[in-house]
Amino acid sequence: MVLKDNFDNRIRIRLQPNRSASWGQTKLLVTFLGGLCLMVALFWSLAGAWLILPFAGLEVGLFGWLAYRVCKDTYSQQMLLIDQRQIQVIWGYTRPTKQWQFDRQDCLFVIHLPHHSLSTQELTINGRGLCLPLGERLNQQDMQTLLKLLRKLDLPCRTLGQTEVQALERTLD
Repeated sequence: MVLKDNFDNRIRIRLQPNRSASWGQTKLLVTFLGGLCLMVALFWSLAGAWLILPFAGLEVGLFGWLAYRVCKDTYSQQMLLIDQRQIQVIWGYTRPTKQWQFDRQDCLFVIHLPHHSLSTQELTINGRGLCLPLGERLNQQDMQTLLKLLRKLDLPCRTLGQTEVQALERTLD
């Protein structure tokens, strides 16, 4: 998701990945599937296959940990604060964890075209010897929105590479 607004005489662009489930929904899913898995394991252990219990516990624990990691990553965000003199890049989840500042005149946005047409373009900001990736978790539509917005703000953009493999378009007759 790409959100743009004005903030303290600066333009603020927030980049957030699409979120299909909230943390509460993820906890419900883990509870339901974990409970189902443990009920099946308990049934088998009562039938005499008690060795399944530790593996079922590992499975539920691993599933819960992976669901937590995926959900946490959907709450990540990147923010660009753009004014007349500088561009500030901020990364974080609920609060800023990393920040960089670039002089607007000395930075360049580089668009790396994908090898395959179904892949998303990659975007980096280069300046002061740094190269930071932007919008890594955005889908194709959101990345196109971001690129149009950067061009509309007259920020220097350069395109590298070429798309070599084109997906076949399916037509419904």
